[in-house]
Amino acid sequence: MAWGPFHSERLVYSSYSPNEHDEFFTTSQSDPNTLINSSPCLPRPADAKYLDSFLKQLLETSILFVVIHIWHETRGRGEPIGMLFLTAASPEMTHHRFSELGIDITAEYRSQGYGREAIQWALDWGFATAGLNRVELNLLGWNLRPMNLYERIGFREEGRRRQVFFKDDQWWDEVHMGILKPEWESKRLASTLMDQEPSQMAYSQ
Repeated sequence: MAWGPFHSERLVYSSYSPNEHDEFFTTSQSDPNTLINSSPCLPRPADAKYLDSFLKQLLETSILFVVIHIWHETRGRGEPIGMLFLTAASPEMTHHRFSELGIDITAEYRSQGYGREAIQWALDWGFATAGLNRVELNLLGWNLRPMNLYERIGFREEGRRRQVFFKDDQWWDEVHMGILKPEWESKRLASTLMDQEPSQMAYSQ
């Protein structure tokens, strides 16, 4: 398979094609757990109006919006397993060169390293290709499980809005995280050094 430039070790990234991805988008974004864990909006079943509005927002306000595929050699084709986006700043804010990241991996493919791989690819693209200086994200207090992953990638907790959201008769914080281009470059360099042969690493110490 000729993967082209938009791929990582195991994954391929494509633009959104209605004919190919509408069914996947509708199914994945209609999942109740996905909705509750990614949005502070009043929880209720997703309807067509909500899905159309969300898709339009992703298409019109992202500098990067891709469908994540895993390639199946036996099938001879890719299977969509998630989506990832980097938001575009308004024209008055583009000179600040920051973006917000969002990602969703379908349940059956979580905890297999695909989310981390896709985020690392997106950070490489954002900093080296799109000229960003900062990438940020927000976590809901009732869904902090991904926080350890983001910290391992290099994101830092930068602050919290305390008790800003109400869910299940309880108040929850919103956690803000971010990573800067120099921090990502240092993380990448450290990872490269760790991948060297043990004898080389021992000698350099």
